[in-house]
Amino acid sequence: MIVIENMLDSWMAAMWRASWQGGLMALVVWFFLLIVPSIPARFQSWLWRMVMLKFLVAFLWQAPLELPLLRAGESTVSMANVFSLDDAIPPESVYLLTDQSLNIVQPIWIAFVVWIAIVLWQFSRLALACRNARQLRGGCRLTENKQLLKVLKRSSRLIGFSTPPLVFESKGQGSPLLVGILRPAIVLPNITLSRLNASEQRLVISHELAHVVRRDLIWSLVAAVIRAVFFFHPLAWVSERKLGLTQEMAADELAIEIQMHDPAKYASLLVSVVSKLGPVRLVPTMSVGAVGSNNTLKQRLFAMRFMKLSPRKVPSYTVSCWGLSLYHAWYPVLLLQRLFQQRNSPGRRSQPSLVNSYLSKTAS
Repeated sequence: MIVIENMLDSWMAAMWRASWQGGLMALVVWFFLLIVPSIPARFQSWLWRMVMLKFLVAFLWQAPLELPLLRAGESTVSMANVFSLDDAIPPESVYLLTDQSLNIVQPIWIAFVVWIAIVLWQFSRLALACRNARQLRGGCRLTENKQLLKVLKRSSRLIGFSTPPLVFESKGQGSPLLVGILRPAIVLPNITLSRLNASEQRLVISHELAHVVRRDLIWSLVAAVIRAVFFFHPLAWVSERKLGLTQEMAADELAIEIQMHDPAKYASLLVSVVSKLGPVRLVPTMSVGAVGSNNTLKQRLFAMRFMKLSPRKVPSYTVSCWGLSLYHAWYPVLLLQRLFQQRNSPGRRSQPSLVNSYLSKTAS
């Protein structure tokens, strides 16, 4: 019973801490970007990445410290003291405490079981999406389009790839997309490819290569996992969608930079690509499409008003984003330090759980 109480206390404290801290950071970043929409898209995406990591870090940060780290033998002594006949609690109160404990723990336990069930269901959906993306890639063939391979080689050299990713052709029409978490590959529907001219092919390839170099598929998976854990939190869903949007905007930004396009010209080419995709433009989960939904496309076109040919020269934004990254990266170091100090500190004592504290007050 004591172990269950400690586990539920740790879970409740971790969920509450992560919910309000992650939600507060999401609101701050959301409001900040509404006030200053001209921030380069790559920094906006990093801000939303930090928001998603805030949920995870706040959830894991204190949870291991809630349970005492005992040497062999100490746990036996502690349990013996709990159930000792010389305890201050009279023997006739033991049954009363047990009934009260069950009444308090049972609703929390039910909530915990429901949370576990929904999280596992969300994870199963993610696993199914990854399998579908892998099957999509398996059903394609390597492209033999010489013009497209020439565009891929040139764009890969400009973006800094020594070995360009593979390019596959699928049957039908629709949006070009990027699949594969560990080994990203570009998939282009053959009918769509036949409609695109050289400039439009260059835009599509540059956009997908930008996703590869930015590791956007990995970050999308991380965000999906965090959103699955906090499925009940509206701001976790909002943060995941904002991250996806800003990653698309950042890919546009990088594609404009490496191809030295004018943002207005890039926007017109993007609209031209959309007009040639055909009626089917569904982008499967765990993949990144070059176009996306109509609402996403409108916001990307709107963001191009603030894009420039050399957006990398913004040191203040760089310092801010790296500062946030270091702030979150320092958490695990502090965690290990506190665990080490707790393990080696003499005279460690178990802290009473919230449930035990309540029961003790009731018994007195």
